[in-house]
Amino acid sequence: MSGGQPDEVVLASGIVSFDGRVLEFFGQGNASRRIHVATIERLETSDGRFTGSTLRIDVRGEPDVYYNLGADDAQRAELEALLAKVNAARSAGEGA
Repeated sequence: MSGGQPDEVVLASGIVSFDGRVLEFFGQGNASRRIHVATIERLETSDGRFTGSTLRIDVRGEPDVYYNLGADDAQRAELEALLAKVNAARSAGEGA
């Protein structure tokens, strides 16, 4: 975060935002989604031959959530940096 503002990555498929505690998704053809870091059990990206770049999130007590990233290389690098911050917050036990 810079200046109290959340980190954001704008992708072709939507916006991913992280404020240090809550990961948010806007777009993806669905209503926006907010996920507190304390409930995230797994967070990973993958590149599938048929599915393209995908973000998988395992949230405690819920079915796995998948997001199509629709990101170019620069956007993917920004997203990976944002996800590293989410994982760091998870490791630090933010909000747990």
